[in-house]
Amino acid sequence: MGEFLIMLRNVIMFVLLAIPGYLLVKTKHLKSSDSGVLTTILLYLGLPFMILVNTLSIQISTDTITGILLTVLIFMLGEIALILLSKIFSKFEPLDDQRRMARFCMIIPNNGLIGLPLALAIFEGTPLSIVIVYVAVANVLTNVLWPTYGNYLLSGDKKHISAKGLLTNFVLIAFILGVILNLLGFSGDVKDIIVDYSNHLKGVVVALSMTILGMKFADVNITKLFTSLKVYYVSFVRLILSPVLIVGVLLLINIVAPIDNTIIIASYITFSMPAAPIAAMLSDKFGMDSENSVLYTSGSTLFSVITIPVLYLLLNLAI
Repeated sequence: MGEFLIMLRNVIMFVLLAIPGYLLVKTKHLKSSDSGVLTTILLYLGLPFMILVNTLSIQISTDTITGILLTVLIFMLGEIALILLSKIFSKFEPLDDQRRMARFCMIIPNNGLIGLPLALAIFEGTPLSIVIVYVAVANVLTNVLWPTYGNYLLSGDKKHISAKGLLTNFVLIAFILGVILNLLGFSGDVKDIIVDYSNHLKGVVVALSMTILGMKFADVNITKLFTSLKVYYVSFVRLILSPVLIVGVLLLINIVAPIDNTIIIASYITFSMPAAPIAAMLSDKFGMDSENSVLYTSGSTLFSVITIPVLYLLLNLAI
């Protein structure tokens, strides 16, 4: 119950942190589109330095390397499963572009704006702090998945698979740099300066993430959000079916081949997140189902306030 209350408290705090952004837009002090500036700061400063400092802080060992490799394997297999299952679960949409948008929101989790900040808020400074590293790895992989398969899924054209986007992906670069510096045994005053500098910049992640979500939520049609059956359906697949399926398989495997609890917890956080808001940005880019992209991301984010802590409680009873 203690873990549930910690998770619930942090989720509630995240909701409260989104309120200022919501109010700033509703009172006309900012426009919802202004969140793009904050998103740029988050993606190019906050998240990369958060990942860098957490990668530098880990003690490289056989167990750590094994955990990271298992995280990569679980993420890849989990996403392949969701890609295949989403073909079935998206058949309710009669139009092709709406079907592809529903699939995207079922497949791509919001590890950047919610998953990683949530892991940081809960596990930093605790014996389970390695969970942050595993979730960071999943976030790196998510940032590889959406510019490649995600772009292809929405556009239907392989030419939109963005290799250039990977080369300029600061989250990926920060992770690789952190691993290299760690393996080289980088230490001393220079490392301390880098860590201190990174800690200052990573401090903006939680507040900026929630402010951005609050600003985006201000433009949502509340009536459609709560009356659209499609929103509940896509949210169910993203928030409940996805983590139950992935973590359920891991718990079954754990019976015969023990898996460290930190890997299971990190996998839960990774796959229990709401739909990634990048869906709305890409819908504009490819001239697709813009309305539903906003409803799916906003609806799943709102409902995750309930599903994340409740499912986490059940997970803690199972491990």
